[in-house]
Amino acid sequence: MLAPDAAQLISDDKLVRAAGNQTGVNTRLRRKRDNRWVIALNHVSQIESNTPAGKAPGH
Repeated sequence: MLAPDAAQLISDDKLVRAAGNQTGVNTRLRRKRDNRWVIALNHVSQIESNTPAGKAPGH
């Protein structure tokens, strides 16, 4: 919690698709409005992977 009406969430992000996998970090800032938590800001920093979908690195 940043404040009673503000919170930050940082999580791993992974997108698996035929066009190529992507991994990165997802950062969300949430604010409390009218007694509900809403996303005020969402940012994903992605690092592209050259690993084909469904294959482990090195295989």
